[in-house]
Amino acid sequence: MDDDDGLAHDDPLLRSDAGGAAMPQSPTPQAVIAKMAEMEVDADSHEAAIDAELRGIAAAAAGEIDAFLAEAQKQVTPVGGARTIGRRSVRSSAELRASSSDADAQNAEDERRVRATLTHYDGAKRALKTLSARMEQVQRELEALEDDDRGVRDEMDGTIEPDAGAVAMGAVDDEVMRSVPRRRRLEREASEYAEEIARRTEELERLDVEVYNARRELIEAETNVVFVDEIRGEVADREASNLVSDAVKVADISRTDAEALRRYEAARHAAYTRERTRKAIYKERERFVVEAGRASRRDAYRRVNEKLKGVREHLEAAASHDAERHSNDTRRLLELKHSTDKAFEHVTKYVAAKASFHEQRKADRRREAAELLAKGRNPYLVFQEREEASRVLATERRNAKNHEMRMEQIRTRLSKEEKESARRKAEAAKKKELDRAYTKTLGRRAREERTKKYMEGATRAGVDLLDATGRNVVFPSQVSRAAPRNLGLGGLRDDPEHRKMVVDDLAPGAKPLPSMLTERERELQGIGVGSLGKEYEPSWNAGPDRGTGGTSHEPHPPTSKDDDGVGLEDAEDEDVVKNRRRRSALLKMESERLKVKAKERFADPDRLYSSQVVCGREFAGDSFMPSPKRGFLFTDFELGQTYKMKISMTNVSYSIGTFKVMDMEYPYSSLFDVEYAPPGRMSAGMSTTIHVTFTPRTMDPVECHLPLSTNTGIVRVPIECRPKSAEVYLVNETLDFPETLVGERTTLFAQLINEGAIEVPFVCEYPEAVSGKSADSSPFTIRVRGSYKETKDGGREPSAEGVVPSYGSAFIMCEFAPRIDGVVEEDVRVRLGEPLNVDAVVELRAVAGPLPVHLDGRTSIDFKGIALGCVYRDALVVKNRANAAARCVLRIPECLLGSCEIIPDMLFCQAGAEASFSVKMTPNAKTAERCKKYVNPDTGCIEVPMKVTTPGQNLPVPFTLRALLTSSDLTFDPPLVDFGVTALGEASAVKVKVTNHARLMQTFGFSDLPEVLSVAPSPYGEVLAGETIEVELRYAPIVATVGTHEFTVAVKTLLGARVFDLPCVGRGVRPALEMTGNVVTLPPTAAREMSHGVVVVRNTSKRRTETFEFVVPESASHVLRVSPHVGTLGPGEGARVRVEFCPEDPTPPTPEPEPEPEPELDEDGNPIEKPEGEGEGEGGEGDPEADPDAPPAEEETPPTPEPEPEPEPEPEAPQEPKRDVWRIPVFIKAATSASTDNSSSFDPEDPEASDDDEWVGHPTMVQHVEVRAVTRGSSIVVDNLREVKGSKELTYDLDFGHVAVGDRVVKSIMLRNLANTSVNVGMSAPDHEGVFTALTAFRPMDPLGDLEVKLAFQPGRCHSFYEIISLKTSLRTIRIAARGEGISPALDVTPADVVDCGDAIPGDCKNTTLTLTNPTAFPQRWRAEIRDAVSHGNTSRFPFTFSPSGGVIAANESVTVTLSFTPDRAGYPYGTETMFRGSVCVVVPGLVGAETRRELRARCWADGAFIVGADCDDDAPDVVDAVIDTVGLRSGLREPPARAPYESIVLTLPGPIRPGGSASASLAVGSVKDADGKGSNAEFSFAAFEPDDAGKGWSVDEGSGSVAAGERKNVTFTFAYPATPRPTDPCYFGAAETVRCDVVCTLKGGDPAPAEEEGREVRVTLRCELLPPFTDEEKAAMDAEEAAKKAAEEGAQEQDGDTQEAEAE
Repeated sequence: MDDDDGLAHDDPLLRSDAGGAAMPQSPTPQAVIAKMAEMEVDADSHEAAIDAELRGIAAAAAGEIDAFLAEAQKQVTPVGGARTIGRRSVRSSAELRASSSDADAQNAEDERRVRATLTHYDGAKRALKTLSARMEQVQRELEALEDDDRGVRDEMDGTIEPDAGAVAMGAVDDEVMRSVPRRRRLEREASEYAEEIARRTEELERLDVEVYNARRELIEAETNVVFVDEIRGEVADREASNLVSDAVKVADISRTDAEALRRYEAARHAAYTRERTRKAIYKERERFVVEAGRASRRDAYRRVNEKLKGVREHLEAAASHDAERHSNDTRRLLELKHSTDKAFEHVTKYVAAKASFHEQRKADRRREAAELLAKGRNPYLVFQEREEASRVLATERRNAKNHEMRMEQIRTRLSKEEKESARRKAEAAKKKELDRAYTKTLGRRAREERTKKYMEGATRAGVDLLDATGRNVVFPSQVSRAAPRNLGLGGLRDDPEHRKMVVDDLAPGAKPLPSMLTERERELQGIGVGSLGKEYEPSWNAGPDRGTGGTSHEPHPPTSKDDDGVGLEDAEDEDVVKNRRRRSALLKMESERLKVKAKERFADPDRLYSSQVVCGREFAGDSFMPSPKRGFLFTDFELGQTYKMKISMTNVSYSIGTFKVMDMEYPYSSLFDVEYAPPGRMSAGMSTTIHVTFTPRTMDPVECHLPLSTNTGIVRVPIECRPKSAEVYLVNETLDFPETLVGERTTLFAQLINEGAIEVPFVCEYPEAVSGKSADSSPFTIRVRGSYKETKDGGREPSAEGVVPSYGSAFIMCEFAPRIDGVVEEDVRVRLGEPLNVDAVVELRAVAGPLPVHLDGRTSIDFKGIALGCVYRDALVVKNRANAAARCVLRIPECLLGSCEIIPDMLFCQAGAEASFSVKMTPNAKTAERCKKYVNPDTGCIEVPMKVTTPGQNLPVPFTLRALLTSSDLTFDPPLVDFGVTALGEASAVKVKVTNHARLMQTFGFSDLPEVLSVAPSPYGEVLAGETIEVELRYAPIVATVGTHEFTVAVKTLLGARVFDLPCVGRGVRPALEMTGNVVTLPPTAAREMSHGVVVVRNTSKRRTETFEFVVPESASHVLRVSPHVGTLGPGEGARVRVEFCPEDPTPPTPEPEPEPEPELDEDGNPIEKPEGEGEGEGGEGDPEADPDAPPAEEETPPTPEPEPEPEPEPEAPQEPKRDVWRIPVFIKAATSASTDNSSSFDPEDPEASDDDEWVGHPTMVQHVEVRAVTRGSSIVVDNLREVKGSKELTYDLDFGHVAVGDRVVKSIMLRNLANTSVNVGMSAPDHEGVFTALTAFRPMDPLGDLEVKLAFQPGRCHSFYEIISLKTSLRTIRIAARGEGISPALDVTPADVVDCGDAIPGDCKNTTLTLTNPTAFPQRWRAEIRDAVSHGNTSRFPFTFSPSGGVIAANESVTVTLSFTPDRAGYPYGTETMFRGSVCVVVPGLVGAETRRELRARCWADGAFIVGADCDDDAPDVVDAVIDTVGLRSGLREPPARAPYESIVLTLPGPIRPGGSASASLAVGSVKDADGKGSNAEFSFAAFEPDDAGKGWSVDEGSGSVAAGERKNVTFTFAYPATPRPTDPCYFGAAETVRCDVVCTLKGGDPAPAEEEGREVRVTLRCELLPPFTDEEKAAMDAEEAAKKAAEEGAQEQDGDTQEAEAE
């Protein structure tokens, strides 16, 4: 059970279910105990009330019994005892009078006590109210003072208080010094605010005590008031008892006694029964609660286990799916890699084979060229002829292929035409057949035959003529065989569904008469049709059974089963039913077949036409032929134009024919207008014309037909419309140039043909290199033949732009002039302009032959950097690949004469050999000036073009001589090194910048260094070209060098053996302060941890004061901190200085890129691509005996390697230690001493000076402290927390987030030990409030082990908590920043102030939107309700409703709620903004204080036009006493009173004012717009003011106007009393008054409009308080106050000016 309990509390799934709406909450034991305690308290209080009631009843009964006994004894006294009775009576009378007087005195005393008690109660209440108001005022003043104090302190935090030592040394910024007066003023204000806050706090505490005493007095007074009520009751009872007669009292007492005894027994029995029932109920309820809790817990455990089981299954399935997907991905990636490698291998082999083939081809050509040269033939001419023959052969093959393609196209076109001709012949034959059938139906005789046949079949007598004379009366129903179909219900015979519907409406279930059935329906029912057996065909085809003539309209007599038909009335057996169904199926099949045939017949367009036969010859084809045969052809049409064309239609048939133009298909009918004269009957061979007008709508081509209906069929005349366009294509897409030697030129042409009517401009872009060469080095030149462009000098040059004319062509000239040998493949992009805007590509393929004399690919002689006056040499090798010797000449350019020498300048290079030119370079100062035009601005090098010329070779061999001229100067910064004043034992270092102005690296060295000088890091070094390096010269004076020491250091260089002198000066003095040690060694510290060391600084002087400052180097400022870094020491004083070290995280090293292997180069300098496995085994591509032309051999596919398992990640190793050393300078300055007047004459360099006199008034000196630190790796790491951003010391962030007050959240801290030793772990004490608590028992961590530390957060109040918790280990201390926020789960509601539902009319609905936001990190349930509502209505319906009224809001989410306002009567009082008011409350159930309130307002008007803005009188009574209960229902409603004939409102103007002043206030006139946006404009009109009111100063800005529906317009009333009071007004006599004015406003319009025809009257009462004029004393006091205020402002301005001047100084 304990395990289940922990599971239920820790699992978030269970918490989410427990908080949901679907699961009922079971009561906890604490709730059960609390409920039982509450019930026991209620029972005890109820029992005490019963006992008190019983005691009262018993006391009253006892008193009544005593009175009854005394009265009875008095009545039964004997006669003999009359005297005794008399005496007793007298005594009783005296006692009665005494008791009466005592009662009166007691009543008077009670009355006095009552008055005193009430007076004391009223006084205590007033005192408490006064103290509460004073306490609230003091509280507000205290809060205001605290806000001002915080503002002053925040402003004061922005300023810095400078240190006195820093101020004395002048090391404080001017801005800080300027802020000092302001900081002083802020400090004074802060102290004043603090004193005032303390006084107000004391007063608040005193008031708190007084309020407490006043509340006690009020409670006592209230208790006394309760006693007063009891006393008054007793007095009343006593007075009533004195007025009742004794006899009645006796009778009443006797009855009351019996009743009291009975009630007492009944009450005791009832109390006993209730107690026993209550105990039984408690026991039963407790048992039920316990059982319910146990059952709920069992259900919760079961659901949790089921959910956990489902989650585990889901996680296992997901893990399995991920593993399978990972395996599949790995397999696919390996397969892809294998296929990619295989494809790359195949491509590599193919490329290698192709390259080998080309190399072999080149070798063959070289060998053949050598053979041809040996034979005395020109190899270039032979190769050129061979290439030309090859090109001619290729052209012939290409032409033959093109010819074959054209022939194939012609054959295909002929085949299509033959098929089209056959189709047309078939159509013509079909049309002729239709024409023949159609011709037979024409003519008078044919019509007469059809009429006769119809009449014989339609008449009863079978005659075709009924009355030859035409005089007799003929009735169609008597002579015709069948009634008209539309006679009566006869029309229903053709529509079975309609007939069935009519029959079902008239007589449901009735069967139709046989005469109402169709023939097929009668056949289905056996009327007039026999069995569909063997006689089916004859019976079906028989006329009498199908036609109208052989069937009688009389009903058939019933037949028996033996007859051929089926009886209508006899019972049917199974065979008859089967036969009927079979006949029905056959009839249905036949009907469907006939329908299909009919559809096919009607779908045939040639059904109305017949064939033409003349003299036994049948005409086939179209009977009319257009001329020209192509039909209508509209070419080059444009938009906005109209084109008209005519053709001739000729009758090419054998006989007379005619035609009619049919409608064209959509959408072509809107583009063409056809005009023609009806041809009539045309003999064979005759022609007529048809005019067609074409009006283009778009520029799209059109192809359609003009249909003509002729005797033999439909003739379709083709219509084709071609827009004006351009059709350009390229004839030669590939140009193969013959082999061309370097220096020669070859030209080929590409042709562009335009078959359109629009000329097309085009541009030939420069060739795009295919082989990777740049376009600038392209050997091709592109231009358009016959196209030129003008140059700037007025000439012409060939252009690469041109125009392809309409129905013409243009030629592109491509010239190949190679500058280097090799295969060249480039593309020329031809961009065609408007209207095509497309690109065409011409592929250029050429081979350039090499030059005989060459430099073996060398293009330059690069001397790199050369210094003036030095000698540099290089060799230029010339090779000859020809078979004859060549003479080579190399000349020196003019600019290099005197600086360059070539030996020899002419040489002979033998065939197949090489020779060398020796180039010697000796630059001087004039070389740079002469070669200025050859200087490359990007590199600064001189680049002089040179060439090797060979007679007989068209193109010389060019190359470039490149060199970078430079000098060998070195400069030093500073030129004079001043080490300043250096104390003995210290070293003064000065960084010197050494700059190399040469363009070559130089090696330098400091020679002959004196004893007091050293160079760091080394006296020798190298400086790159143009580089500046820093060396540190360290000057450490010795006793012998105390004073000024001047010396010179020599710096020597190897480049030119130059020597540079560097002058130096230094001054050695004795130290100013003594330190315990100038070396601070800190312990090893992990990254972002802190360690510290201590240095004690002491002033050993007897009478001087020293100020010191530690300045941490900028490179160490992020890890070192010195405290205090500034201080002042008097004579003999010392100071303890703390040096803190907090290293940062090391920057991870950047992995160096792996060097790529350098590719092997061929003889031309190009990289050689080697396939994998080259040279391995026999028969490979590296085998010289292998056939280069053979295709690459297929290799076996290697097996796919199985993926290796990923290695487990190695544990993170601690960081290697890092050692750092810093020298911190300590600046020391002597304080100014007023007693030393001769300090200016002191010489600190004098060794005879005393210790005290040496440093008096000395300048700022510098000493140093060396700090040594070691940064080690952290052996204890935190795995699950992130670091706090911006924290210098390593701190981990543990954020508990938002936690509800009283709730508890537990989080873990995972520690990992990277060391090989065990580590002890402990934790500092958490906060004193107990918000953060540790739940882990700490134990030592094993080597390389882990430890989980659990920390709990449980807030007890709404507050943000933050605490630094230290986890202390033997290796490091871990800082944990634990933070969390205890929040109240109240919701945020928008709008944030007032929810205004607007203006409405009765029965309307106005909706307002509220946005509820859950600011917490957990979902919350909410409920919206209206409280403290004041509303008016005729029914119990509440006018405000929410939609939705409750629900659940997710964490940090929002929900929109609609508040609907639906009043059923107008609100009250009229003219106020709060007719309907209350509070919108959004409550979180179950949480105390989780409630958000917003003020609610709404208005409902009886009319569409209204006035609003009047004074709201909260004490005004409601028209209807409506009370809203907790569920939002009304109670206590009654009928509202009748509506008054006018409305009244009051508007109070702000005041008071005095004569000469004015006050204004506004009312708003509006018009209601309903929920549908409907409404009408409203009109208003204010009556004019009375003369007396106008004289007082009353006015209105707008007396009348109109307001649109849904809007408001403000009307402003102003009261401007004259400056001189009127004698009739009270202010004239110095008395204040409230001036009133009444004005009437009439409202019209609106929806609904007022019931009154003249409009609704609203009486507005205006009032304003008017005070008398100021007296002379008041004016004088005001002037004095104004003068004091002005003086204070001027003083403040002067103070600000002084402050600014001080800041400026």
